[in-house]
Amino acid sequence: MLAGALAAGRVRDAGLGLLQMGGEDGSERVFAVNAGIGLDAATVEWIEARPRTKRRLRQAGFILGAAIAAGRSSRAPHLRVRADDAEPVLARAVLAACGTPYTYLGRRPLDLVPGAAFDGRLAWLGLTRIHPAELGRLGLRAARGRDLPIGSGALAGGTIARELVVESDAPAPVQADGEPLGRHLQVRVSRGPVLRAVEPRPG
Repeated sequence: MLAGALAAGRVRDAGLGLLQMGGEDGSERVFAVNAGIGLDAATVEWIEARPRTKRRLRQAGFILGAAIAAGRSSRAPHLRVRADDAEPVLARAVLAACGTPYTYLGRRPLDLVPGAAFDGRLAWLGLTRIHPAELGRLGLRAARGRDLPIGSGALAGGTIARELVVESDAPAPVQADGEPLGRHLQVRVSRGPVLRAVEPRPG
């Protein structure tokens, strides 16, 4: 299949994302699909620290981790989010993506960050408050393929032209493509390098 795709010239450029953590002297991490700061990253942090639970429960383990992280949200750092030149937004969790879908629930794709695309378009979504019941409703809406109500009281977000800057009042958990990256006071999200990828199937 790959040999056929190469012979047919079925390749495309995929824009990656770039995280810069901890200020000018901090570390960098390229991501292929998604990155999270706050609740999303706390969920990844919790499940990756429990490999046995991850193996046994699989995706149910992530749901459990998200529920635990949401239950601890009163102790979670507050995030100050600025996208390009827009006014800062206060959030409790931030998702950023350079591809879609953001993740899967079983085989069902969850497009949690509308506007992101593998052609290099970066987008972000911010949860301005964390209530378990409200998170459940938003998750169900995403699982049904319905648009998320960005601009409502609970969600902010949009596309990123240059960079997204997230500052925290205490070190916040960060993840990229499902890998925990520690806790940081500042994270910058911008476009990363371009990857030339093979498309195994036509279209």
